Amino acid sequence: MISAPSTMHAIEGTIPDIIEFFRPLSNENPRLVNQGGLFTRSPNGIDIETWIKRQFAGESKSWIMIKITLPNRERKEALRALNRMNINHLTLFPDLFGASKYSNFDILIDRY
Repeated sequence: MISAPSTMHAIEGTIPDIIEFFRPLSNENPRLVNQGGLFTRSPNGIDIETWIKRQFAGESKSWIMIKITLPNRERKEALRALNRMNINHLTLFPDLFGASKYSNFDILIDRY
């Protein structure tokens, strides 16, 4: 959980002004199980980047969040590398959608 240096207490019945990280406990959704994801919950109506900028304005002692943006020209190589690590549509989405997306990428991306 990330909380700002001056986190305000939430009014009863509202979502606290924090960002929470959680793993789903249910295995009813095969996609969630295969993805093994870590999810975030942030206050309503604000994205995480904006929340961090507001809550940590003026902080310069440590890294709060790192955003990495890859150029589009690196897209195919990144997808190839992920596929070599068995991270692809077929493994993340174990259904007809995932199989069809995987097949399409295999046709469109050389050496996928």
